[in-house]
Amino acid sequence: MSSDSTAEQDHLIENKLEVAATTAKKRVRKRQHRTPMSSILHTDALTDIVKGIAKDVISGMLPQRIEVVTTGGTKVKELEDLTPECFEQVVKLASLRRNIMLVGPAGCGKTYLAALIAKALDLSFSSISCTAGMSESQLLGWLLPTGEAGRFEYRPAPFITAYENGGVYLLDELDCGDSNTVMILNQALSGDQFTIPQRLENPVVKRHKDFVCIAACNTYGQGADMLYVGRNQLDAATLDRFTANTIAMDYSPAIEEALVDPAVLAWGRKIRAKIKECGLRRILSTRVMIDFTLHTDNYSTAKEDWEDIYFRNWTEEEIARVKDVEDNSTQEN
Repeated sequence: MSSDSTAEQDHLIENKLEVAATTAKKRVRKRQHRTPMSSILHTDALTDIVKGIAKDVISGMLPQRIEVVTTGGTKVKELEDLTPECFEQVVKLASLRRNIMLVGPAGCGKTYLAALIAKALDLSFSSISCTAGMSESQLLGWLLPTGEAGRFEYRPAPFITAYENGGVYLLDELDCGDSNTVMILNQALSGDQFTIPQRLENPVVKRHKDFVCIAACNTYGQGADMLYVGRNQLDAATLDRFTANTIAMDYSPAIEEALVDPAVLAWGRKIRAKIKECGLRRILSTRVMIDFTLHTDNYSTAKEDWEDIYFRNWTEEEIARVKDVEDNSTQEN
């Protein structure tokens, strides 16, 4: 390793240690809100805080090295970003420029991962949130009266721009889209070109060698279920474009441990286990736990506050079932 790269590495580590120290101070102050500082200093509480911070720092200290195919060819990239467990599998498929479908629960980081893939490959990133009311023009482009004397001119949609010039394009919430509208992309996703009639002077759209399409879904395209009631069934021909490159995602332990306050994380994982055990139609996402962490870091909130917010739209029966599981678990321990 050269002296320059060593210096850069040392600077990176120093920055991370500084961030960790600041985080440690916040957590100590938060504990002090509930427990006198004298008690913290004479118990294992401070040691636990420091150990937790050290773990976060060490696990994220060095950039992740991974081989990717970028616009400049195959090379090893160093990523400082937090990556979910399936990142390497997805970036390999993206390096092959395949169509990829990410399927996982709400708030598990599908959109974040798609943007991270674009960053890793040195490609642009664009997206659309699919809905049942989405028009074909939102995917193919528009004829607008923007020319001289109100003459209609073609304006490309972001999908066309990415398809022709290269980039990662995310079809977010694809399983919310109208199956018939989404089929307008079938030819584009399976071949190297397709035709859009509204671009009269140059109707043939050719696929760039660095175009990657990623779809993000909460279901496997078989229609609504008891939890994701707004989902639509996708046509089998559309799903076939993604079949070999469909990746199941879940909440990432590594990302949660890096971003979520330990007390919030312990509470959240316990609630998740109860939801699963009771078969409830509820979720507790990474996104929600990050929000509660922000509440805690800035306003010293506690378990009672999180539960007051989180259970607000639960039925009394659901809450009682979760509490019963909690009581039984406590008695067994």
